Amino acid sequence: MRSIIRARRSVPATFPALLLPALILAAADVMPAVGATAGTANDAGDNAAGIDPAIDSAPAAGTARTRQGMDEGFDGEAIETPFDTELTGTSAAGDWSVTARPRTRDVIDNPFVRFPVRARYGVTDHLELFGTLEGYFDNPARSPSQWGMNRFEPGIKWQWAHPPESAWRLALGSSWELPLGRPPEDIQDGFARVRPFAVVTRPGSWSPHVLPYVNLGGELVHEPLGRSRPGGERPNHRLTVQPGLLWNPPGAWRGVMELRWRTDAIDGGNEHQFAVRPGVAREVPRSWLSPFGLRGRAEVGVTFNIPVSGGGSVGTSVSARYRFGDER
Repeated sequence: MRSIIRARRSVPATFPALLLPALILAAADVMPAVGATAGTANDAGDNAAGIDPAIDSAPAAGTARTRQGMDEGFDGEAIETPFDTELTGTSAAGDWSVTARPRTRDVIDNPFVRFPVRARYGVTDHLELFGTLEGYFDNPARSPSQWGMNRFEPGIKWQWAHPPESAWRLALGSSWELPLGRPPEDIQDGFARVRPFAVVTRPGSWSPHVLPYVNLGGELVHEPLGRSRPGGERPNHRLTVQPGLLWNPPGAWRGVMELRWRTDAIDGGNEHQFAVRPGVAREVPRSWLSPFGLRGRAEVGVTFNIPVSGGGSVGTSVSARYRFGDER
């Protein structure tokens, strides 16, 4: 990946404006899938503080590069870390992107594979709308019999218009996860979630290719509107703090070292988890994609989740992502 990859496109004015409404209409039109009644999800709460569990907490691919708010060394190079933790950047006004991000770990761990598609659109240079629509299908390594929709998560993000002389960057945002259909209980627990987040970065002069950041986020769980009450017990609300360093040198590689502390003490719980999360990702050469008629950008990576306290075992995740439309 080059240190600066532009993804701006000239599109009809009506298309970006209809992009997220189209996702909303698609979500509203989904019929419940045939399957078991939703119960408790195994990884509920993983996308507090802007983390999307559908991405496997693994290195991102195809991340949009036209984000605002980085220093000269990054020049909008990355909006998300390889863990899909939101940074301070937003899409430039009129820019849009659509990214497919299959959850590759599901192929090994679960009988179903989740397939989220995310869209982003810059309303202004400092205000962005985004949305994720996720479906699922049977693991191809097992007997196929079921597929459907899992969730829809619209969101909004605002970036502080900082003074030119300030090195600090700040962004605030929130998303709202809405359950769809009736997928198996190990995919969805049936509850809706509101996920507010705030993120601060301060590019330093000590390295033009390293960006320190701190992401503070929450996950507020509630019963979904217009649906029957989920059968399981409501999970606790959670708070997550994630400091990290994003390494983004010129070339095809990038990486991250992130710490994550998560607790449900804000809701009377006693969960306190602390983990170290290193990861690395590499862009797939264009020459590998062109024989298949693919003209976007792809990236693959690997991450490690190393628990320090609070239980759990060391986990390794491999991920891939393809970003449509970035042909430059």
